[in-house]
Order: sequence, then C-alpha cells, then structure tokens
Amino acid sequence: MKKIFILSILPLFLCLEAKSQNEDPFDYGQEFLFGITKATNGGLFSGGFFRYSAKKTDRIFQTYGIEIANIRHPQERRVPSPTFFSSSSFYEGKEKYLISTRLMYGYDLLLFKKAEQKGVQINGVFTGGPNIRFCISIFPKS
Repeated sequence: MKKIFILSILPLFLCLEAKSQNEDPFDYGQEFLFGITKATNGGLFSGGFFRYSAKKTDRIFQTYGIEIANIRHPQERRVPSPTFFSSSSFYEGKEKYLISTRLMYGYDLLLFKKAEQKGVQINGVFTGGPNIRFCISIFPKS
C-alpha cells in the first residue's frame, strides 16, 4: 500500500518541480535605472542619469533615458579658500557652468542571464539621441 501511494504521488512532485524550473524568478517586463556619473572632465560627481527599459522579447529591451552632466574646462584650477578656518576651495574666475543633456533611445540586448545565486547579468546597450548643451551663469548680469 505504501509503495502504491508513493508511486502515485511521485508524478505530481515531478510535474511541480518541472513547473518551478520553467518559471524564472528574474524574469521582469520593465526596469527603472538611475544613478550618478563620474567623468574625467566633470569633477567629483559630473551628473546623473535615469533610464527606463521595457521588454520586447525574451532577450531584447526597448530603452528610453536622459543623462544630465556638468562639463569642466580643462584649464580650470581649484584654489584653496583664503580664510584660515575654512577647508573649502573654489574655482577662481568661474562664471558659468556648461551643462550637457543627453536624450537616449535604443535597445538592450541580454547577453548573459543572471544566475539564481549571486549572479551577474550582462547586457549590451545600443542607444542614440541628441545632445543638448547650455550654459548657466553663476552671477547674472544686472
């Protein structure tokens, strides 16, 4: 009797195991990414970005994004503050900031999927779009 019970329950467990392997816990339909960027010509933190991706197929995501960055001139030099008690510094003669805004549209191609335990996912990102630059004055003319 015990063997018949085990043999009748065994196919049920095998079906449940097969179903749980087919359901990917890392499968998602959209993603939001945001963060800060560091660039050689941008200072400590040069800017930030936001990106939205929506799933088109199992391996391809459609991507929209925006990135805003500060661009420093290569001849800018940081000068220490002249006061004794202050440890701050400033850029001598700086009057304007050059801000670059990049609008992005493109596709992410999933190259390697994330493993179940401490895995890393690798994507190929192909984006393009306009780059708009404008200056912001620190001291407006009166």
